[in-house]
Amino acid sequence: MALPSLPAALVRAMLPLAEREEVLADLGAEYDARVVRDGRVAARWWLWRQVTGSLPALARRSWWRGRTGFDPRANVMRPGGPMLERAMIELRFVLRRLRTRPTYTLLAVLTLALGVGGSAAMAGIVRAVLLDPLPYRAEQKLVHFWGNWTPEEFLFLRDHAGRVAGVAGVAAYVGDDVTLEQPDAPTRLVPGAAASSELFATLGVAPLVGPGFAAGDDVPGSE
Repeated sequence: MALPSLPAALVRAMLPLAEREEVLADLGAEYDARVVRDGRVAARWWLWRQVTGSLPALARRSWWRGRTGFDPRANVMRPGGPMLERAMIELRFVLRRLRTRPTYTLLAVLTLALGVGGSAAMAGIVRAVLLDPLPYRAEQKLVHFWGNWTPEEFLFLRDHAGRVAGVAGVAAYVGDDVTLEQPDAPTRLVPGAAASSELFATLGVAPLVGPGFAAGDDVPGSE
């Protein structure tokens, strides 16, 4: 559906060449939608209000920018000049569209909320996993190695660790779930680990509850 000829001619006469077709296309799309929704009379009234309200600003803009609407490259970054003008025009256009399209506005807000929430969650994970230091003494010097180690191999490595330059201590651990039994409570499986007595000393930490390990506590049959 074409715009009425007179308001379209006024807009065409006042708009710079670089923006003419884009603005007329936006006006035509909005005008068609209002004809379907509100009727032709209401749509024409809205169109005339838009045109007459915009003519003073368009006249000032055309006077300063010339008939083409294209800015010289040297003027693009001038403080308070065309760059700021473009930003304000686009902001006003976005706000008008969001106000007249509540469903689209809701979807845009939800999309932004999901994006911000996902970015915040990822930032928290990346910071905790990759950026924050580990809660151990001299964490930058810790080395974690694994494999199918036998007890004999670990004991040999522990007894000879002091002869290797840069190695202050060695400890071992392996996942070992245990059964927890409490009076008047169901028996349940608790995640745990079996560790050598040097584990806390090697990491440079202390247990949250209770005493640490003493030498010999990891020997089978000890208390």
